[in-house]
Amino acid sequence: MTWKRKTTAAASALLFAVGGMLVTASPAVADGPCPANQLCLYDGRHFTGNRIISRSTNACFYPQDVSDRFRAIMSYDNNLPVHAMVWSYRYDTGGYSATRAMPTGGFSSDNGGTNLGAFEMDQVCMGHARP
Repeated sequence: MTWKRKTTAAASALLFAVGGMLVTASPAVADGPCPANQLCLYDGRHFTGNRIISRSTNACFYPQDVSDRFRAIMSYDNNLPVHAMVWSYRYDTGGYSATRAMPTGGFSSDNGGTNLGAFEMDQVCMGHARP
């Protein structure tokens, strides 16, 4: 194994241990199906680009905090046993609004080019969790 692969494998293992989320930087690695019982978010259309994987079923996270390379949610695959929701922060009201539902078993290969989850305070919540 090359040092790059060893480093990537070690970083991936650490991310899984810490928060149940993984960011994959390589588009080639991001291609393919999302594993069972996981939510996969991609910043490229058709399940390509950087990928965030979450196994959480009742938690929220900021996509931009997981990886500074992740741009916006362009496609997703939800294989969790619970729904997920993208929440956008409203600076005018100081609160959140539900922006996009990702139902259990749902997927989208192209969300239409929006900036879904692209802003600093945007969150993705699974299950009954709310920002």
